[in-house]
Amino acid sequence: EKSYNYNRINCCVHLRLGDVLTNDNNPNDIYVTENGYRKQYNYSYNNYMKVANTLKYFYNIDEITIIGGAHKNSNLNKSLNFVNNIKNIFKDKKYKVNIRLGNNPDEDFLLMCNCRLFVKAGGGYSQIISDYVKFNNNIVIDPLKL
Repeated sequence: EKSYNYNRINCCVHLRLGDVLTNDNNPNDIYVTENGYRKQYNYSYNNYMKVANTLKYFYNIDEITIIGGAHKNSNLNKSLNFVNNIKNIFKDKKYKVNIRLGNNPDEDFLLMCNCRLFVKAGGGYSQIISDYVKFNNNIVIDPLKL
């Protein structure tokens, strides 16, 4: 059953932070190796520039909420640097940018599942949110497919 007790966000940009950020000197090195497999939890700055352009010109979006969290307390300075760089990409395109970091993941989940337009990150958590957003007949943007 759908919950109506939330503040609905028009556009969410999900970022996975913490342990998955490895090399802030190379913004295109966005892979992490887990159990011998290369995994991608975030996308390059170039991908987020494409997202900013797409949201502005195709969806007439002028405000976004960046939602992120880390489930391990590692690379927190790199995480803040990454969030600020993503925020600046959107600010440079004249977006109003709200940031929601380090909150209860269940509350974040509810907010993201019920947003009208969701920009996904990599990983299973973001994929499950994408599935809910689509189920609610809303829009999911995959930065790799722009």
